[in-house]
Amino acid sequence: IAKPSLVLSTKLIRPHTRKEIPLKLLFGAVAAVLINFAPLAQATPVVTAGTAVVKIGESFSVPITISDAVNLMSWQFNLAYDPVVLSAQSIAEGPFLASTGSTLFGSGVIDNDSGLLSLATDSFVDFALPPSGGGTLAVITFKALANGLSPLTLSSVFIDFLDTGFSVNNG
Repeated sequence: IAKPSLVLSTKLIRPHTRKEIPLKLLFGAVAAVLINFAPLAQATPVVTAGTAVVKIGESFSVPITISDAVNLMSWQFNLAYDPVVLSAQSIAEGPFLASTGSTLFGSGVIDNDSGLLSLATDSFVDFALPPSGGGTLAVITFKALANGLSPLTLSSVFIDFLDTGFSVNNG
């Protein structure tokens, strides 16, 4: 019984023409194509809490936005505010994540005694490609209770289940 053997060659034979193509030429062509399709350097995504100037008693909305996202699959954040100056009324899903498919939104927990909106979250749950670029992740509605300035401080921010690889701008 003859044993099969493996023969390696530095040339590839095209069956329909029986011409030999040097493998160096073939690998060089593949490398040139791959280099031309190498991804460009991407900008760092930025999550930003908006700002507003309002009068006592007014209700107003503050957007939480993202820029330079690439195939965004999920986000999460907490938002601290001064409960003497503001009262959080609600949080709604922004249009960005749902712009290319279905999502699962969690409005989190509002604690106006401590001034913390916690565990706001959204996940892309569709088979379509998730969105890239920028837009509004969430919209928070507040009511102004008193004169003063209330910082809006984002914390526990996660983008695609990671807490690195992006920057945060507080409002």
